[in-house]
Amino acid sequence: MEIKRAIILFADIQGSIEFGFTQPPDKYNEMLRDFHNTAHQAVQDFRKKHELDAQRLLASCKGDECCVFLICDNNAGDELLALELAVYLKEKWKASKFCKLNWQAADTGLIPQVDLRIGIGAGDVVLDHDVWSNNTTIEGIMISEAKRIEGMADQAKETLIMVKWDIWNACIKTGAGVEFGDVMRLSGNGIPQYYDIKLYPVKSYAGWQKIQTEVVPSPTTVMEQLNRALALHRSGELKRAIEEYTAVLKRDEKLASAWMLRGEAYFNSRCGNEALADFNHSLKLRPDDPDALYKRGVTYEFLARYEEALADYKHSLELRPDDPLTLNNRGNTYAHMKRYEQALADHNRSLELRPDAPLLLNNRGCVYLKTKRYGEALSDFNRSLELMPDNPVTFYNVACLFSLQNKADDALIYLEKAIKGDDKYQQMARDDKDFDKIRSDPHFKKLIETS
Repeated sequence: MEIKRAIILFADIQGSIEFGFTQPPDKYNEMLRDFHNTAHQAVQDFRKKHELDAQRLLASCKGDECCVFLICDNNAGDELLALELAVYLKEKWKASKFCKLNWQAADTGLIPQVDLRIGIGAGDVVLDHDVWSNNTTIEGIMISEAKRIEGMADQAKETLIMVKWDIWNACIKTGAGVEFGDVMRLSGNGIPQYYDIKLYPVKSYAGWQKIQTEVVPSPTTVMEQLNRALALHRSGELKRAIEEYTAVLKRDEKLASAWMLRGEAYFNSRCGNEALADFNHSLKLRPDDPDALYKRGVTYEFLARYEEALADYKHSLELRPDDPLTLNNRGNTYAHMKRYEQALADHNRSLELRPDAPLLLNNRGCVYLKTKRYGEALSDFNRSLELMPDNPVTFYNVACLFSLQNKADDALIYLEKAIKGDDKYQQMARDDKDFDKIRSDPHFKKLIETS
């Protein structure tokens, strides 16, 4: 028996049960067979590409689950290697024949859409002899933990890839170009409350564009082209993504998901009117899509059309009542309209659902700030910074809070941190009335000077 540290990638097909209830057995088995073949080929290709032997990268598939173990050899790049494998497996799955056919059918509402959900954990595993296969087998509680991490990917709207904090930490330290969402806590049946494990959803990864190009070098079908557009989109290549989405819609104007995704790309490019037009088109094809309603609500909010934003958030919450992001956005809209009690009610509910989300804490802190509840605002801002240190948005809000209390020294410390994090706060501070009480301070004048 030998104990070694391993990075464990656990992949599961999201929606496979629903798919199985709507399809005959041969179709369900076809999906599982395609998944096994895809996972096997992806691991083999990855092993060959990175010159990893079979004892360093082990994998097994059973039913709709795949478990991959990367046995660590004290290589600082192992965490990044695991993330690259996760993305490679996900993109191979998206490009498989089964998925292309399934997405086409799912977009018409005929069958549930299935997708691959991935969790990456790390910890000590036991290598022991398996009497059934006469081979080395891997055992240990960390396998179960990786499975739980994968299960929590459902709670992150932006992604279906979730990583443990040590993977997140390695990516941050090495500057891997990975963008993560708000920190979450591992939870679920059987997990003790004191078991405080931080998780992070993977929002975008520069490698996606490269991997997608390798997987689908010359898209021939509509769904292949949509996959490429999505990979470009998630990699931050918004202009090229919009071009690909447009080409997709010229080929099939009834793809509701393509309209919605192009709308999202337009919105991320700060093109609010174009985004609104696309979300409207998507909702004509699929009127009760809570995601499209949410995104159209965000666009209305961006365009300062608050009543329309509230209507969309209300409809989206009727379809999905306990969505923390929709509650948060509706709370922001109420705050813009100076309806602060309603804003607080929504922010409080969103934080009940996701207590340790730094963005949600920051936003509730802003409402407390507007209502001069400075102690509660500072408490939320401080907690937000514990979870997401060096966030310039929260630094700026704390600077405003101290300035309003005429605490110039404290305000200037946080304002300087905000400007170092993002120089847009230099211009904002020049015009922000929250700094009127310290505007004559020489240090403030120096901070807002243009270089």
